[in-house]
Amino acid sequence: MLDKLKLIVWDVQHGNAIYIRTPDERDVIIDLGVGRNLDKKEKFSPIDHLRKRYGLRKIDLLVLTHPHTDHIEDILEVIKLPIAQAILPFHLKRVDYLTDRVRKRDKPLYNTYHELSKEFDWQDAVSFGDVTFQFFRHEKASRSRMNDHSVVTVIHYLKYKIVLMGDNENISQRALLKDDRFIKASSNCNVFLTPHHGRKYGYYSPMLGHLNPGLSIVSDAKPGHTALRNKYSEKSKGMEVRIEEVRQTRNVLSTNNDGVIIGELGIYEGKPKIKIQAKKIGRR
Repeated sequence: MLDKLKLIVWDVQHGNAIYIRTPDERDVIIDLGVGRNLDKKEKFSPIDHLRKRYGLRKIDLLVLTHPHTDHIEDILEVIKLPIAQAILPFHLKRVDYLTDRVRKRDKPLYNTYHELSKEFDWQDAVSFGDVTFQFFRHEKASRSRMNDHSVVTVIHYLKYKIVLMGDNENISQRALLKDDRFIKASSNCNVFLTPHHGRKYGYYSPMLGHLNPGLSIVSDAKPGHTALRNKYSEKSKGMEVRIEEVRQTRNVLSTNNDGVIIGELGIYEGKPKIKIQAKKIGRR
């Protein structure tokens, strides 16, 4: 048994892909973005990488925040593995996301997502030992605003909180701030994965004020795609991180600038601690 929780935010350019290994060796996948290797010539599948590098053989919990291509592109790889539990925005219907705007080449992804959605049911929370995953959603958002149906995940371990926002925009964030369960679960978080890749449509100042994050993480593509890193930096308290073996205090990390982001939460020398590092060289 491990004594630490491991968190990896993969560099998949425009998209989200997160891997979590709990202290009791449960494997959790949150979103299925796909990117390119560092030379940009070959496709990078986080699921394939996890199988080959980490020996991933099963998925204890799969969370798909919402059915957009940059969040489900690796789904044909993930279904090759046994999946014990899955959390999706189950209230959405096939007609809501498999529309005429979906490219022909992407339709197998959405069809697979639909089949997966029929196998599982919503749960407010899932626990593995001392790690708890809580889930939130805004069901009443317009069906034309798919981002606002994103599942929000709040992870609790030791004294730490990690908040993963999906692509929620202002409307759904406003609704979440009226949800007492969300308010209690998410305030004063340590790590915050910013909504909608750090773009302006996902920035909502009252949410940042409530979360009061130590470190904000932006999963983005090109620098020009994300204009609000400075705003997230202003609203984040800062945390010691290691960038290519150099220790520094940062308020914001981005996958585009800093690479793959790796977190470890555990007991070090008898005290709880969170360690964050980022690497551009290789895929750890």
